[in-house]
Amino acid sequence: MNRILTTNSRLIHEIFARYLNTFNAFCELINNSIQARSKNILIDIDYTPDEELYPLPIKEISIKDDGVGVHISEMEQKLFNIGTTIKEGGKGIGRFASFQIGQNVDIETVAYSSDEKKLFKSTNSFVG
Repeated sequence: MNRILTTNSRLIHEIFARYLNTFNAFCELINNSIQARSKNILIDIDYTPDEELYPLPIKEISIKDDGVGVHISEMEQKLFNIGTTIKEGGKGIGRFASFQIGQNVDIETVAYSSDEKKLFKSTNSFVG
């Protein structure tokens, strides 16, 4: 499902100042995994084959972790609003940072519902 991101305008200036390079943006995405209390973070880089005509040397970067996911009932507030003020230990700008690295972003999250005693999985795609 393609989603639209909204933003908190007070952070726009700070966001642009902070992500002047890809390394800082990449660090923000790793920090999201750490804030989710991940014990394991897997980074996979898929390079474009030399014989393929493609404008960039990297086809895909994947960051996977085993941290606490976002429950489907909290997705609008926590994932689709950039610069949210409800995120503990962060500013909620990781999705914005990801567009410093690539044009398309897929977020897959799995979260446990203690009320329903089951896991919920959600996948969302963003195009920059």
